Amino acid sequence: MPADELPEDLAATAAAMREQWREDEEDLGRDAAEAWGHGRTLVEELVGHMHRGDTLAFDVAGHTFTGPLAYVGSDYATVTTVGGSVDVRTMISIPFGPGARRRLGIPAPLVVRTVERARAGGLRPEPASPSLRARLYELEMDAESVAIGSMLLADEVRGRLRCAADHVTVTGDGIETTVPIAWIAYLRRVSD
Repeated sequence: MPADELPEDLAATAAAMREQWREDEEDLGRDAAEAWGHGRTLVEELVGHMHRGDTLAFDVAGHTFTGPLAYVGSDYATVTTVGGSVDVRTMISIPFGPGARRRLGIPAPLVVRTVERARAGGLRPEPASPSLRARLYELEMDAESVAIGSMLLADEVRGRLRCAADHVTVTGDGIETTVPIAWIAYLRRVSD
């Protein structure tokens, strides 16, 4: 029997039941969205910002890099700034366990602020280096000069880099500087 043909008391009961069902479904939807939000990682949040095309500001090692994201890897994000691209570390990977075969990822010391939410655009990036370490090897192969920032240094280290198992050596102005990969906060290409 259609709802408009129900007796008045049954129609009112059916309407109340439908309203209660709608409220329950809305509550479940809100709960699911909240649970989903509580389980998101920093990398997942950054991927969402990249896909939307939001402008972000990364405060890291005494510097602020502002722009949309060009790529998000497993432990770094590439910010497109006015001065060029900057690869900012988002996670620090530390070996642990028997034989140090497993790795523990902890968030890097940085703050990310949303400067502007995009109203249009966004990006599905081209494949790039999946990790900061892979990015370091890529920059070594390109033999370009880089600037590396670290929380441990007041100034950037500049020069050409050579990547090793757990550190990089940067040679510039006749000086070799060794920086553990775990303590690289950001890196960018610079002109000689």
